[in-house]
Amino acid sequence: MKACDAAQMALLSQGYRIEASDGLSVHAQKHFQPDDEVNTTIDFYVTCKEQDGGAMVFANAVETTYELKKTSNATGFSVAGAGSITMPWSKSADSLVKVAGQTIADGKFYQRFFDLLSTYLGGKAR
Repeated sequence: MKACDAAQMALLSQGYRIEASDGLSVHAQKHFQPDDEVNTTIDFYVTCKEQDGGAMVFANAVETTYELKKTSNATGFSVAGAGSITMPWSKSADSLVKVAGQTIADGKFYQRFFDLLSTYLGGKAR
C-alpha cells in the first residue's frame, strides 16, 4: 500500500530502522543515548487501512529508557586445610536495566511525522 511505503520512507529518513513491514503496517525502531549511562529506544508503529480509494494512517510511538547498572564481585576461593581466601581481584559487569516506558503523547511529535508522510505522498495527505 502506497501510504505504508511512504511511512517507511519517512521513518527511514529520520534514522529509524524498519523492524517489520507487511504492506499494511510498519514497526520501526530508533536508538539513541542522551547521556553516558542512559539509552533510549523509540518503537514507532504505523497501521494503514484502505478507505474510499485512499488510506487512513494511524501512528503510535513508545519511548523506553534504560540505565546502565554496574555490579562488581570480589573473587574468593577455599584451600583445603588453609581456609578461605579472598583475593583483591574484582570482576565488574554492566547491564542495561529498563527504568521507564511510555506512549509518546506529544501531538507535535506526530504532526512532524504526518507532515513528512505527506511529503512522501506528494502532498496528498489531509
